[in-house]
Amino acid sequence: MPDKTNKTLDSIIGLTVTGVINNYMDSTLTLTLNNDERLIFFDCKLIFDLGITGHTIGEISSDAGLGMALELKKYSIDFSAYQMCSISRDFSDYMNKNEIRIAYDYYEFE
Repeated sequence: MPDKTNKTLDSIIGLTVTGVINNYMDSTLTLTLNNDERLIFFDCKLIFDLGITGHTIGEISSDAGLGMALELKKYSIDFSAYQMCSISRDFSDYMNKNEIRIAYDYYEFE
């Protein structure tokens, strides 16, 4: 689903993540990208960061897996109320995943 600028998550494929800012107080996650753009996820309930900083994004999946849904359920959070995504440098490299998985409400580009 695109944000208010009509950009989808797929538009960041090929860009490099230069920073990850997780603001626990505001429940936001910001990815800074090498094109001086920021991607902000709002109302983040669960984040698994497996080292995406410094890597070029190769794959994005809107299905972050059963593990995310089970973790949310463990904390009595309705997982169906959130979108989930996995942003990875390469899904085929199972030894070095270098990805971030996020359960969020919506996102915006800045």
